[in-house]
Amino acid sequence: MASRNKPSDQPQINFADIDFASDAISIKELRRLFPKGFEGDETEPDRVPFFRTGISSAFSALLELERLLARYAFDAALRRPIKNDRLTSQKDARQFVKELYVKFEIAQPHQARQLIRDLEDAAVEQARRLSPGRQV
Repeated sequence: MASRNKPSDQPQINFADIDFASDAISIKELRRLFPKGFEGDETEPDRVPFFRTGISSAFSALLELERLLARYAFDAALRRPIKNDRLTSQKDARQFVKELYVKFEIAQPHQARQLIRDLEDAAVEQARRLSPGRQV
């Protein structure tokens, strides 16, 4: 009986080694883009409502979708089945990321497409480094 590689034996993506376009966003930048989200109100002047808003959810979605695209590219490079619990297709994830890059002023639409290709290329390169004997 042939032995199958356990998931722990398989190369795993390391997101810390990938430069994501969203890495450039700072709290200062978020304050500039969404000033109302960082102003309290009369009753709670020290409150930062940004982290309880839809904008915060959109930012969180951007971080997750960038990583999902990286995983798609990484797994595809290793010819592994794509694992996706969110049921977001690669095409839809690319579109959402592009829109969010524009929303958060990370890039214009044409630049956003290149940034997405860059992050996918970085994930493929990581897969190649982690599987030197494999045709990737």
